[in-house]
Amino acid sequence: MKLLMLVDNKNAVAKDGKQILYIDNDLDMFKEYTSNNVIIMGRKTFEDIGRQLPNRTSIVFTRHKREEKKDLYYVSCVAELDRVLLNFKEKEEFVIGGASITELLWDRLDTLIITRVDTVVEGADTFIPQFEGFELVEKSEIEDPDYTVYHEIWKRK
Repeated sequence: MKLLMLVDNKNAVAKDGKQILYIDNDLDMFKEYTSNNVIIMGRKTFEDIGRQLPNRTSIVFTRHKREEKKDLYYVSCVAELDRVLLNFKEKEEFVIGGASITELLWDRLDTLIITRVDTVVEGADTFIPQFEGFELVEKSEIEDPDYTVYHEIWKRK
């Protein structure tokens, strides 16, 4: 299982319930990684996206029962997640947020695919854990007109 997330230099991911920043090239990379694969997220992240993303299987953690659709599943616990994932063994699994789902599944992550914006977002209020137990194996710069941005890949030691 992989984490795919944008963070600042303090591992902030959100401010007032919204993603801290949007980087155009990051959105393209997100699509490239996740197309034809499984994305796992919390309800707030799903609602923030605003729609089911095409060409992906979406699994959403929520406490409320909702009607499932083609390629859209709702789960309330890790055991339910595991049952759904049995149907998609041939696909890669990407945790895309939010922070509570990231923490819930942290011990399952073997790879962190991070877009790191070289800044500290003032007022950020939601963070993911530091990357202890992982090592940086790849780092490259992503072109952006406003920020210095890096694509980082971390592997569990």
